Amino acid sequence: MYKRQDHAAVIADPQVLLPLEHLAALEHNGTIGELASNVISFMGYQPDVGRVIDELIPAIYRAVQAEEAQAALLVPS
Repeated sequence: MYKRQDHAAVIADPQVLLPLEHLAALEHNGTIGELASNVISFMGYQPDVGRVIDELIPAIYRAVQAEEAQAALLVPS
């Protein structure tokens, strides 16, 4: 049976899910360097872990390299 998730916190404050405004403020005050111009996101049930390992992770890695990112924020939701 599917259990419906409570999205009240995200509806009240989307920064709970993806804190881009908070990160932009940290960038603005010099706490962190420049934010990458892109966000990489994926979601949902991943039934084929082989494809995740063989295709998705390498694609994400290449995209991060292209951005020349030095750090990543991993946000489970």
